[in-house]
Amino acid sequence: MDTDVLLVSLGSTHGWRVNDDALAASLRRAGAAVDMVVAERPREVRTFALTDLAWAVAARRAAQRALDGLEPRALLYSTSTAALLAPRPGAIRFDALAAGNRPGRHGVWQRPLERQTDRGGAAARADERGGARRGAAPARPGGRRAGPDRAVRGGG
Repeated sequence: MDTDVLLVSLGSTHGWRVNDDALAASLRRAGAAVDMVVAERPREVRTFALTDLAWAVAARRAAQRALDGLEPRALLYSTSTAALLAPRPGAIRFDALAAGNRPGRHGVWQRPLERQTDRGGAAARADERGGARRGAAPARPGGRRAGPDRAVRGGG
């Protein structure tokens, strides 16, 4: 069977694993053929920057292994960290940007990569207060956004 969507899951917490399983199930109910790969847990390190690097490398390896045997129509990275070193462009299910949750030295290498990967397309994102930024759908009366709560970036 052909793969419509390859979901690259970071799987770093129980919550993310449950969330990614639910997303894959939802896409399947919508009729998509979905394959999901989960990054292998890297060894523990002492800083946020190294933690993000270790998880980004693990996600890249998982995605590349899957891409060696599949030709999905679309790639969906479950977090911005999973997409930082992505072997191929794809959509990013929004969680948070390093610029917002990795201030100062903790996001020193992540922020430039996030800016670079966003050049290919508009992204709808929520800021730390939950408001919309560049590329987001307009707000409906009552302050709720009209579009999805998660961002996607252009790409393969």
